[in-house]
Amino acid sequence: MARYLFVMTKLLEQAVDALRRLSPDAQDAYARALLEILPSGEVYKLTSEDRVAIEVSRAQMRRGEFVSEREMEEFWRGYGA
Repeated sequence: MARYLFVMTKLLEQAVDALRRLSPDAQDAYARALLEILPSGEVYKLTSEDRVAIEVSRAQMRRGEFVSEREMEEFWRGYGA
């Protein structure tokens, strides 16, 4: 049977130590969040619609077309924020 040595960075060790001090429910919540953001190994393939949307956004950015702070506040207010 092969033995594997897993080495964590100091920062990751600190994070794991902090997680150990949390309740089991909190640990599970953070574990779920971490698993959601970890790379799955799959590469997302852009669709033609994605590529068009990105190019439209880049063109707007080049022209300096940004929404105002007020418009963003109104947008988020519509979602209860």
